[in-house]
Amino acid sequence: MNRPGSAGQGRVLADRLGKAVAAEYREVIAEAANAKRSSGRAARGRTLARLRRELARVEQRDFFEQPSREQALAAVYALPADLATGAGVSP
Repeated sequence: MNRPGSAGQGRVLADRLGKAVAAEYREVIAEAANAKRSSGRAARGRTLARLRRELARVEQRDFFEQPSREQALAAVYALPADLATGAGVSP
């Protein structure tokens, strides 16, 4: 594995990676919010499974513990309750 040439380069790399992971968490959060408004129960269930897989993939790359991680976890893991009650779904 290559190492950065200086501490400054290491910080720049860490910052860049952190921003990329934070953007992925924001995408998961947005998709979870959209899933609440999805009309079909089967589609919502598939979306939940996909978001859980995506969240796990993002977490594997989150070496710097982004603050948006907790929000993404909460958004995805709140979905099963919303799916069971139909919350957020208009008739």
